Amino acid sequence: MRAPVLTPVGAVVRGLAAAAVGSLARNRVWFGVPSGAGVWGPGYVVLPAAGLYQPIWEYDRRTLANVLSAHLVYGLTTAAVFRALSPRRGR
Repeated sequence: MRAPVLTPVGAVVRGLAAAAVGSLARNRVWFGVPSGAGVWGPGYVVLPAAGLYQPIWEYDRRTLANVLSAHLVYGLTTAAVFRALSPRRGR
């Protein structure tokens, strides 16, 4: 049940983050760090509260670190691609 729930939730959050970053005058690659963490966090706060995911305390530190680092890399990659594809204003 993990992927069917997390993929749409991540897509919605990522879309909101892209809209927020796109509205800024300057577009920086490092904006991907809080964006990635912003997708990771709800997966361990909102989804368990909704009964769709395990609570964060049921995971070991290594698993949490691996998943967080993957989200940070994803956020940075998304921000880099977004910047490369966006108009040159505010670079």
